[in-house]
Order: sequence, then C-alpha cells, then structure tokens
Amino acid sequence: MAFANESLMFQAESLLREEKPVRALDFINANRLPKKADLLIRARAHYQSGDFKKSLLNFNKLLTIDKKPEAPVLIKLAQLNLKMEQPKSALRNLKKIKKISIKREILLSHALWDMGKKNEAYRHLVSLPKNKIENRDLIERQKLYYLYNLGKFKELFDVSSNYLTDRASSVEFGLYGVSLLKTKNRYLAEVYFDMLLSHKSKSDLLLKERGVFELEAGRAYVASLFLDRAAHLNVIHSFEAAAVHLDLGHHTRALFFNGRVADQKKKVLQQFTIYLDSEDYEKALSLKYELEKKDLLKEDKIAYALMYSAFKVSDYSTFASLLTSITSKNYLSKVLRLKEIVDLCKKSVGLQCVFS
Repeated sequence: MAFANESLMFQAESLLREEKPVRALDFINANRLPKKADLLIRARAHYQSGDFKKSLLNFNKLLTIDKKPEAPVLIKLAQLNLKMEQPKSALRNLKKIKKISIKREILLSHALWDMGKKNEAYRHLVSLPKNKIENRDLIERQKLYYLYNLGKFKELFDVSSNYLTDRASSVEFGLYGVSLLKTKNRYLAEVYFDMLLSHKSKSDLLLKERGVFELEAGRAYVASLFLDRAAHLNVIHSFEAAAVHLDLGHHTRALFFNGRVADQKKKVLQQFTIYLDSEDYEKALSLKYELEKKDLLKEDKIAYALMYSAFKVSDYSTFASLLTSITSKNYLSKVLRLKEIVDLCKKSVGLQCVFS
C-alpha cells in the first residue's frame, strides 16, 4: 500500500513539474492519496493555475493536521502569502524555518520590503554569513536591487566593486547592475560598465554587451572596438562584429568576421548584404545557389535584391529565372520597372543599361 501511495504521489508531482495543474487536480480527484499529500498537491496545483484563494485554503487545512511542516511547504506558503500581499504572514511562516537557505533569505527580505521595512530588508541580506549561502550571486543581485531603489548609488558602486573581486561573482551579476542603472541614468550605467570591465576585462560576454550599450547610444565606431575584442575572444560574437562593421561601411572587416560565423544561414545572408552594400554585384550574384539552398529566396526582399544584382551585371537569364519569385505588391512595381529597362536594352543596340 505504501508503495502504491508513493507511485501515485510521484505521478501527481510529475504533472506539477510539467506545469499541468488541471491534470494534477483531476488525477488526485480520481485517486486516493494520504490526506497530507492530497492537500499539498491541491495547494500547489491551485497556486500554479493562479487560484490563490483555493491554494491558501488547502495550505491552511494542511497546517491543521501538520503542526511541524517541513521547510519546502513553508517556503511555498510564504511565496503564496507574498503573491496575495500578505507580507506579515509570509514573514511569520519563514521564521518557522531555522535553517538558512537562499530561498528563505530572499523571501524573508521581500516580506520585510513589502512591509515597508526597506532598510531592514537590505540589512538582513548584509548580515548573512557568506559561508552558509549556496548562491551568493542571487543575494548580491537582490542587494543591488534594494540599493538602487533606495537611491544609494555610491553604496551600490562600493558593494558591487567589493563583490566583483570575489571568485563567486559572475558577469551576469554586473550586467544586472547595468540594466538597473540604465533605466534611471545612462551616465551612471556607463561608469558602472567601466568599473565592471576593470574587474572582468577578459569576459567576452561583457565586451559584447558593452558593444550593444554603445550602439544604443549611437556610437557605432566605439561599439565596433568592443565587439571586435568580444569576437576575438569568442567566435560566437562574430555575427554582431560583422554587423557593426557593415553599418560603418568597413566591408573588409565585415567580411573577415562574417567568415567566422557558425550559423550558415545567417552567414550567407549577411555576406550577401555586405556584397550588396559594397556594390560588388558579381559576388552577390555568386551566392545565388547558397541562398537557394537555404530557402532564403522565398523572401521577396532577398529575391528582388538578387534580381537587381543580375540586372546590374547584365545576367538576363538569371534575371528572367527569378521573375516569378516575386509575389508581394511591395516589390512587384520595382520588378516591372526593371523588366521594362531589360526589355528596352535587348531591343536597343548599344544602349547602356544603367538603373538609377
């Protein structure tokens, strides 16, 4: 019987892990589970489906028969309390858990914050012993969030700088700080970025994100310097490096980085764009087979660009073969205009076919 109960509970748990709360409820309605397990599954299933009142009702029923609930139950109940804007109840339930854990401490600080005890919420995280927290990165991110919302920017910089020297610190932690500051003050975010780079100068992700940051500010050349470094450290950023050089009209540099792009579909389309931008129509036309093979000619914009390349190099057979590829009204008028010029060229001896 015990084995059968364990099997039923495992099946119900699996449905919750797969985020199928309705099926989980149907399952426990159709099968008899021990009372405590039944109530816990119901509470969690209603929580997942967004019916917080029913979830709380089942949690309360569970607490009447389980006087010493385990930490995971109290954690889930505290999460529900916070969802229902009951921070005092959340705090009371979390204090029943004696063991320090990342979930308990984050939720406890949330409860204090929601109660209006904002400085206390921050101080709680500061007071935690470093050696008893399994994921310090999350704690440090939460501290950044509180300092940011408290407007304590100098302290935010000091706390970040101190943590970034720690082996446990991650680039993602720093980028979170940038995302916070960027919403309020781009100058502060830029200064913060400089601080990050002084600590994590060999992070390709950080260099890439700094390049994106510079692009957002309209500083394409500066962005290219960061994206170049990122791509040299990790080829995964080659597409972005090629793109910024294309925007700057640096076609040789763009082709260099494009040659290192792993995604073949993105690579050939970017290469085609570079050739078009540099008005090297013969090379653009030479990519016809690759564009076809990767189903890119199904897009009218690309098919038209290839037709235009064929027109520019007087390859009228290729031009004619692409005529039926264009179906959208947006490009049809342009195609017909090109065809008129091609037909005129074929009829007129010595006429130069220059499209303007």
